[in-house]
Amino acid sequence: MFLKVGSPLELTPTVLQVLSKNGVKTAEQLLRRDPHSLPLDTSLVLNLQRKIYSKIVLEPQTLSQLYQRAVDNQAIISTGDRNVDELLGGGFFTGEHVDICGDPDVRSKFCLRSMSELVREDPGASVVYVDSGSNFHPEEMVEVFKSDLEHLNRVQVVFPSGISELLTFLDQTHLGRLRPRMIVINAFVDIVKPFMINNDPIAALGLLNHVAATIRSLAVHLKLSLLTTNDFINDEPALGKMWLGSPHMRIAVKGLGDVVVLKSTRKTLAGGTGEAGCS
Repeated sequence: MFLKVGSPLELTPTVLQVLSKNGVKTAEQLLRRDPHSLPLDTSLVLNLQRKIYSKIVLEPQTLSQLYQRAVDNQAIISTGDRNVDELLGGGFFTGEHVDICGDPDVRSKFCLRSMSELVREDPGASVVYVDSGSNFHPEEMVEVFKSDLEHLNRVQVVFPSGISELLTFLDQTHLGRLRPRMIVINAFVDIVKPFMINNDPIAALGLLNHVAATIRSLAVHLKLSLLTTNDFINDEPALGKMWLGSPHMRIAVKGLGDVVVLKSTRKTLAGGTGEAGCS
């Protein structure tokens, strides 16, 4: 279906011209474009794509076509350490949720280093740091980013007071109100634990499952890398079995250069199971 001014997508002449200049002339081409790749407001592109899904039936695609499109649209973000990048298959992949377990101070510094590496290497990238545990120290972040004002201006910090505010922020981001390349939810367990302790177990597990699905969907559909930091309890990641299967990848950070991969949906661990690490 060729795009045109007016119905059924209610396109304006200006939007249609921008799409055409960027090689998007049909509804199918618009559906296959990364919303971030077009010089239009992300929320506008996402809304157009939703309208198309509701109005047309797409031709089936082969698995090889879908795989190639996923590879073409995927970017890799360095952790700031070449050995760790090699262990992770290149670094953090956009479209993935990574759960980072370990000592709070070490895992926080590990995430900050990755954020700094991203804004330094990609002039158009921005990151969002979600402080869930009231552990934010501006001076530490300034030190990591070496007081570079241009870099600091591309880092946004969010302070949710509870799980409801965190979900509101994630929903707003899903609508395209922010366009980050990476989101770091620090001390994720601290913001979820009060709800899980004070509510019915079934309701608590239902909420955790909803948060997990929202995080995965956000990473996949907006092509961003989403990191959560987590605790270890009795040598197991916190939040129980419901959370074990949620992330695409889970790593244990023992030091900035000492990392163990506990789970990966795209990388085979040593012997096919168990752990793979570097130090």
